[in-house]
Amino acid sequence: TNTTIEKILGDGNKVTGVILSNTKTNEKKQLNVDQIIIAIGHKIEPNLFKSIRLETVGRYIKIDDKFMTNIKGIFAAGDIANRTDETKLALLAVGVAEAYLAVSHIKKYLNPSSQLLGEHSSNLKL
Repeated sequence: TNTTIEKILGDGNKVTGVILSNTKTNEKKQLNVDQIIIAIGHKIEPNLFKSIRLETVGRYIKIDDKFMTNIKGIFAAGDIANRTDETKLALLAVGVAEAYLAVSHIKKYLNPSSQLLGEHSSNLKL
């Protein structure tokens, strides 16, 4: 909480870290990461990403059937993402399901030999 990403660090091919800024103390620190997943909240603001030229359709960030945007390696899911400009059902259950599917496609994108979908917990024999 009270922290924003001030800068995304990378080598031109992949993310290597972020500079975080505390909004109350202005303290800055570097955190080494190799991926960034953005969870924004409840208000749909596709123009928030206009500086990186994400394609939009209506008020949504446009995605394909694998939840990828027009920029290779950037995925979107939930209330802000849609294939068309038709109104979509903005329910938590829908967003959670889309997030699961998007993460599965991200996993497959990062490791093409991986299994697309995870197994159900009852299959794990815990």
